[in-house]
Amino acid sequence: MGEEALDKQSGSIVTSFLTKPIVFVLSTLVFSWVFWAPLVAGIVSIESDVAVYLIVAGGFGPTFGALLGVSLFGGSLRSWLAEILSLPTSAGWVAVVLLIPPSVLVLTAIVHVGIGDVTFGFDHRIGLIGYPISIVSIALLGGGQEEFGWRGYLLPALRTRWGKLPSSILVGIVWAGWHTPLFLVPGTDQSHLPFVSYVLLVLAASVLLTWIFESSGSSLPLAMLFHGGLNAYAYYPAGGLSAVRTPLGYSLIAIIYLGLAILVILGPFRRPTFSETYTQVNV
Repeated sequence: MGEEALDKQSGSIVTSFLTKPIVFVLSTLVFSWVFWAPLVAGIVSIESDVAVYLIVAGGFGPTFGALLGVSLFGGSLRSWLAEILSLPTSAGWVAVVLLIPPSVLVLTAIVHVGIGDVTFGFDHRIGLIGYPISIVSIALLGGGQEEFGWRGYLLPALRTRWGKLPSSILVGIVWAGWHTPLFLVPGTDQSHLPFVSYVLLVLAASVLLTWIFESSGSSLPLAMLFHGGLNAYAYYPAGGLSAVRTPLGYSLIAIIYLGLAILVILGPFRRPTFSETYTQVNV
């Protein structure tokens, strides 16, 4: 048997036992959790500079998983990147992505002030003028970079066999579960959040991101930008991060995102035109 035949045979063995989603999930978890393990174990203090580097490095796990998946299953990294880094098919989607997160924060603040013990006002430590810069920085390093894996790879891999809603939910489950170690480290952003509300918000966001990603012509930059806005809680107009981190504040945000997700499920997800305009990303 020649060398080429052996390569093909070994490749078929890999693909028969390991599907694309499984390879992606396992490699993503291993990559990220190796970096976060010293924090969970208490070997590295969350107050140290090293902790910041470990958290940021671990945040690139989904990107690593996607790159490995494309390479392992015979895809072209150049073609894959060219597909997902495309500009949106309509400028209107840019407006949608930029408006939804701050609108949710404002609406949540109105409800929060009405039923809670908070008042309107931004955190005095931040300036509203810094919001655009924060969105971009978060989109690149504070969560948005995860989208190379979640929407750029895992979602298309699941969509070859599953519909829009099941694929969105599965991505959301992996997305939320991937963050679990950070909930176990006192002092991280996640450690301050109610876990159940967090999972519900991530599931809702996953539905919204499927809608945005597929409707915009599989534009990953839009998904990253939306992820950036999703994480910009410091600009919550009813007390900033300290108010968001309360069970009531964060749960209200989750409820509103769930409401938006339900509207998408009952609306765009049910329209035949949604599937007709969707172009499958080759992973």
